[in-house]
Amino acid sequence: HFYKRMLVSILLMVGSSLAEPDPSAESKFVALGYVSAPYCGNGGYCVPPVACAPWYLTSLYDSAAACYLAPGTPGVCCPAHNPSYKKRGLLKRAANPPGSESPLEFDLYTLNHAAKVGELEVLWVAEFEKELDRRRIFVNKGSAAFNHFAFFKSKPIARKMSDDSAMIIFGSQSLSERFGLTSDQAGFGLNAFSTKDTILGPNCPTGGQCDRNEKYRSYDASCNNLENPLWGTSNSPFQRTLLPAYSDGIFTPRQAKSGEALPSARLVSINI
Repeated sequence: HFYKRMLVSILLMVGSSLAEPDPSAESKFVALGYVSAPYCGNGGYCVPPVACAPWYLTSLYDSAAACYLAPGTPGVCCPAHNPSYKKRGLLKRAANPPGSESPLEFDLYTLNHAAKVGELEVLWVAEFEKELDRRRIFVNKGSAAFNHFAFFKSKPIARKMSDDSAMIIFGSQSLSERFGLTSDQAGFGLNAFSTKDTILGPNCPTGGQCDRNEKYRSYDASCNNLENPLWGTSNSPFQRTLLPAYSDGIFTPRQAKSGEALPSARLVSINI
């Protein structure tokens, strides 16, 4: 009996976690083949307890909720509750702010110049890190940074992806500084220009050939969408729903309205 109760509890929890309320609970029960039981005092449907998981505790203390699906097969009179909320559709990305278009049409030469700046900046960072290592300059042992790096050591593939992204960031900042772009023009307007045809093009992720007759889904979610094989794959960015708010529009942290630097988020959380 103990194991039977455990199994029922697990089924109830699974049913509760997977249940998605329909616009009409009544249509859900009808679609499953259940009919309204005339002896259900609450006007509900006699269903297996697992099908009424969200209201199981309510029915458990309702003396009129007991019913039988078949002789010797107990069920529960599940009320046809309608959800008190409406289902929301997919979130859409907020529209770019007005005036955020790039005032200039950058040619390939200009884009390649910015890309080269990005490459050189990343190389300088790598050389700087080697120099720190040569001088034995490390984070303090026992500090938050030390513990973080000890448990979350970057893998080579993650470091390469970081460097590839940094090249684009540094290149975008170079364009913004050279041509006096506003933060909105730098953050949103530069998205109109791709690095695909520049010297950074080989760094762009590419999706392999997809087999629409493949029996199983891929482990990294590639080719789940045959028209866009990289959508939803591992190591790919999430779609923003709110617009970013970097101070330069690209990478540097946002500032206070006064133009001063904001306090550390860690410092705020510790004091609050």
